[in-house]
Amino acid sequence: MNIVPPVTQPNLVVHALSQPAQLTREERRQDLLLHQMIRATVEEGGQEKALLQFGERKLWVESRVPLRAGERLNLQVIETHPELKLRILDSGLLERLGRSLHLLGNRLDVARLAAALGSASAGKPEAVLAQLADHLGRDGAKPLPSGALSSLAAQLGLALERQLLSGQAPQAQGSLKSTLLELQGQLLRQQGELKAHLQPLFAELARLPRLLATGAGASAAALGEGGGQVVDALLTLARLQPAAAGQAEATAALKVLEQGLAKVLAPFAEDTAEALARVRQVLAELPALLLNPAAEATLVRQFDAGQGELLATLLRLMRREPQRLLGTEGEALAGKLAALLEKEALGGLSRALDKSGDALQHLELWQMCRARLGEIGVDFLPLPLSFLEQGYLVARRQGEASDQGAQSARAAHSLTLFLELEGLGPLQIDCLYQDAGLYLRFFCRDREVAGFLAGGREELAQALGEDTLRGAAFAAGAEEPAQALIRRLIPPTASIVNARV
Repeated sequence: MNIVPPVTQPNLVVHALSQPAQLTREERRQDLLLHQMIRATVEEGGQEKALLQFGERKLWVESRVPLRAGERLNLQVIETHPELKLRILDSGLLERLGRSLHLLGNRLDVARLAAALGSASAGKPEAVLAQLADHLGRDGAKPLPSGALSSLAAQLGLALERQLLSGQAPQAQGSLKSTLLELQGQLLRQQGELKAHLQPLFAELARLPRLLATGAGASAAALGEGGGQVVDALLTLARLQPAAAGQAEATAALKVLEQGLAKVLAPFAEDTAEALARVRQVLAELPALLLNPAAEATLVRQFDAGQGELLATLLRLMRREPQRLLGTEGEALAGKLAALLEKEALGGLSRALDKSGDALQHLELWQMCRARLGEIGVDFLPLPLSFLEQGYLVARRQGEASDQGAQSARAAHSLTLFLELEGLGPLQIDCLYQDAGLYLRFFCRDREVAGFLAGGREELAQALGEDTLRGAAFAAGAEEPAQALIRRLIPPTASIVNARV
């Protein structure tokens, strides 16, 4: 049983423009009271401003969060003078975050993913992905190039939607997220085309009982040579007499079945090569099982669930009396066989869709983390470096700048690195840059690790410069990165019990 912070709704403020439409100051004072609750609909959405409608009134507002047309909002009046301010009570951001927080414990290998996507784009330059793979794939001994971290968020695509909404489509192209979205669209199209291509064959398989009853063969004209071979081979296997089933006849029919499937899948050979190989493994075992039925249970355990089910279904087709396959049993068997063949054929595309979908969920989780922490003035950047199990940084600017734009003496920048390394475990590094000096504080897993890192202080000072490094402290008590991030994402107003069985 774990005690974790609650997933509550965030408080975001919507600022009304100085010249709102159809709403005078007098109307505000009389009809909109402090702390009043309002139900509004977004009539025109936008990234920074939107048109809200509540009742018969409309109001243009400036917003800190993007609003979509048709979205319904619960608002609360938090200020009426000198300008009207409304708080969104349920943007849904933390609710969506709560559904994705489990991904924080999973590692996304961005370097390998970017390299694979870049190499898969035949004839298409993927400079962003190649650079991303190079920077994130380093082993830690090679320093990152200058500016690598500042461009990381854009390369990952963490501002993709904002760029598209603001008309910066060229800048958004080539990022990891945009490439993954393109890939998903392509995979879905290929999946739909493959399903449509297989549909005539599966429709003919549904007629197996009728073909068995009439003694007819497949309609080769409608199916093509490959589809006709598949249906005719299955009819031959179904007509075998179990008591006199010849191994040679079954072997020949299975060979025709394999050749027919290869021809049917040929237009999609790249996407179905693995599926065809899996089916061939099953077909190769069937002739021997006709002579030794007792070996079926042992053989099924050697295959995975999909292959084992396909093997058992084909064996039922071959061992049943032809008369038993003329009715509902034959229809159920034919339907199951079609479903299993379709599942195998689509397996490669389905796995690719799942893999790209998981990567997109990770990227969207990082986007939500950036949005949530941005509400409280904190910058968030994930660090999916190959030598890290987990990693991210949060940064905040402190102090104020002078009128001339230069930073004042009191201005400072602070950032915290939350890392998980295979050998050292969790590591939290607090960095404060102030008055041209850097102050570091390391929180480690335990005192032993803290002592080990403290032994390298002189080396650290030499690397950063004695004048730059003003202080470095080492202590135990580091949190795991995922837990530390959750504490910053979820408001600490209350707690809930999350019991996992």
